[in-house]
Amino acid sequence: MVVLAQRTRGTANPESKNGTSSVGWVSDPNGRGTVTLLTSCLLTLGLCVWSAMHLNIPPRRMPALQLGLLYLKWSLIGVLGPELVVFTAWRQLNSARALRKEVQKSMATQDSKQSGSNYKVDVRSKHPQSWTIVHGFYAGMGGFAFDFEFDRPSDLAHCLPDLRRLTLTARGVSLLAKCGCLPNVSKEEIEDKSKADHLAKTLICVQAAWLLVQVFGRVAQKLPVTLLEVNTLAHVMCTFIIYLLWWNKPSMIYEPTHLKGDWVPAMCAYMYMSSQISIWERDRPTMRRRAWLDSELSALVYVLQTPEAPQSTPPNDMNDLPFRSLGELRPRQIVSDTPTSNGTNLLISKASEKVKVATVSDIKRWQLATRAIEQYPAIASRLKDSGETPQVFEPFTEELVTEHSTNWPTEDLLRGTGGLEMGMVLWCASMAFGAIHLSAWNEDFPSSIEAWLWHSSALWIASSGLLWLSINLIARLCPSINAFWDRCVALRAHWLCYLILGIACSICGLTYAAARLFLVIEAFVSIRALPPAAYDTPDWTEIFPHM
Repeated sequence: MVVLAQRTRGTANPESKNGTSSVGWVSDPNGRGTVTLLTSCLLTLGLCVWSAMHLNIPPRRMPALQLGLLYLKWSLIGVLGPELVVFTAWRQLNSARALRKEVQKSMATQDSKQSGSNYKVDVRSKHPQSWTIVHGFYAGMGGFAFDFEFDRPSDLAHCLPDLRRLTLTARGVSLLAKCGCLPNVSKEEIEDKSKADHLAKTLICVQAAWLLVQVFGRVAQKLPVTLLEVNTLAHVMCTFIIYLLWWNKPSMIYEPTHLKGDWVPAMCAYMYMSSQISIWERDRPTMRRRAWLDSELSALVYVLQTPEAPQSTPPNDMNDLPFRSLGELRPRQIVSDTPTSNGTNLLISKASEKVKVATVSDIKRWQLATRAIEQYPAIASRLKDSGETPQVFEPFTEELVTEHSTNWPTEDLLRGTGGLEMGMVLWCASMAFGAIHLSAWNEDFPSSIEAWLWHSSALWIASSGLLWLSINLIARLCPSINAFWDRCVALRAHWLCYLILGIACSICGLTYAAARLFLVIEAFVSIRALPPAAYDTPDWTEIFPHM
């Protein structure tokens, strides 16, 4: 790029709006030069993007090289798509707040029946105030885990033979709190494990703020603002938002808090069976989380063994039972078009096929999960009447554990707001990013083609955000459209719908990515031909007379 700039030094720019000549390489001794411009923007951009990344706890024993590549990947995402990082941070903050609220409620209203449990429950954090937003972030980033590398309970030795660690999701931590099994981890312990430095964040914010001051000073004195500064300014604005959202999130924690206790085998078995990890194929690592995959527990029903004297009124759920009765988990006898209690159709899934050929290990795992159902009222309340017989209950399933916490927000996190509102946040961030680049509409460009491409790219990014924001808003106001989208996600729509949506999303996605890539590349390429005034420095005494 520097060589290209040297070749164009002193050449005239016939495309310039004001007819002035353009310059390429400008030395620094006489004031602001090309090196100063590049280093200032690159340093600000690099520090902002790299330091803003607060990634979740990585997989167990991830090599240092892979960990570095992971940070590099997310740094590139921060450069090419900073609004995606803003959405990720906002989604995690939203989940952390929701989890804090649920845990505080569970701690404040802990069921008194838990005190009569035969199993030791590790309840040491009694005060709701002890669970902070830091705890919420820590739990959502994979801070609590069942670890079996060196200490595997005998009950789980044959049930989960291949797993070394199961990481609790935010939903899993919420259930753990409802069951009274949440360990006491102080905020100071979490912050001690974190490598986040608030002073370093503050200094980087000062560096970024200085760039803002320079840009505003140039605008105030009607000096040209380079495209590189505009692009960096957009990232700086996103970085400020990311810092604000992730300010309380721990950073660079590599080892979670291990859950211990006599209650672990039953709870672990239940959480494992409720999650999609229970049907993952170990020999096919690419087969991971899919919205249309069931869990092992979804293919089972809980059959209650009632006393000989039948009840006159069948209970609707386990909390209605005036007595404690043993039951067992059994395979669900279904066909592809059998409706469930909520009216949807159950497909013969991998989970259903798995329970048909259950092994001794599977049955032992079911027995442990049954123990958890009968041990904890919070889990028993997740059983709902199947509508078949009074003694058969359908378990509610959700993602409670996984191998490790993913950085991109998934259904592992809790939702303080609906999915459509979260989509609106993403598209609003995209609109703002495009609008900042549109502010350079009247700046000088090396050629008319580059000017047209810049305008088109920035306009497409902003307008596509507006388009999808409008679609989300319409879906929010029209439940039938939202229901149609839910059918598509569940793979219950017509194939023609997937064809149309696939083509539309592919075209929008590819053009959006191309537009984003062009803005980044053009921001650097445009340095080869800048108006001479782009290297002038603002006279601060004119802006601040008493300076």
